[in-house]
Amino acid sequence: MPNKKETTNEVALFGAQSGDVVSVADYGDAAGMGNENVQSADMAIPQIKIVESNSAAISDGLEGAKPGTLQNSITNEFFQHLLVIPLYYENQYTVWKKRELGGGIAGTFDSLQAASEHIDTLQGGASAYDAVETAKHALLILDDQGNVLHPAVMHFSGTRLTASRQWNSAIQTKHPDNAPRFAGVWKLFPEKRSNSKGTWYVPGFEFMGLTPRTQYDAAMAMYTSIKGAAAA
Repeated sequence: MPNKKETTNEVALFGAQSGDVVSVADYGDAAGMGNENVQSADMAIPQIKIVESNSAAISDGLEGAKPGTLQNSITNEFFQHLLVIPLYYENQYTVWKKRELGGGIAGTFDSLQAASEHIDTLQGGASAYDAVETAKHALLILDDQGNVLHPAVMHFSGTRLTASRQWNSAIQTKHPDNAPRFAGVWKLFPEKRSNSKGTWYVPGFEFMGLTPRTQYDAAMAMYTSIKGAAAA
């Protein structure tokens, strides 16, 4: 194994660990080759999660994780806030494996009855899984300069359902009449709540302004993709 002063072949070739500027090919006619069969359904969409004191990100010791930050579930990056364009909203019943058993989503359904019936088919049944009313917000993530990054989803359940309803109402209020959901850019951030039982965080939001044309076109394309996948 190389010591810290040595340079591995991987670093020398790609600069992945060194930060060096590496010359890359002009892809030209080869752009996209090899990815012809990769559809949106074949890729994981990042979830945006609010980190709590009992979150897995904390117990796993992930760098940058602390209560009251936003986590990208794919990259495990953590943020104080994110700029987002809301794309699509659904109210669902999500089947969650109990956190003490490892957690994770085991299915999403349009009704509590359908979710409960699915739980009955899973090993452990109701002792291992819960059906939770969940507001699902599909989002387009921007960087702080407004550049489009990637789509993501955020699930609101429990005490966070109130924040979901408030955000839906704010979107209707702040956007022009009959404007699409993706007509506005919002800042998303955790807000601290506490009572005699402890401290937790809920999603906070702030309207930043109407979506510029370039970002609007990207949001329209992503919304069309989401609707197409849902109809398939």
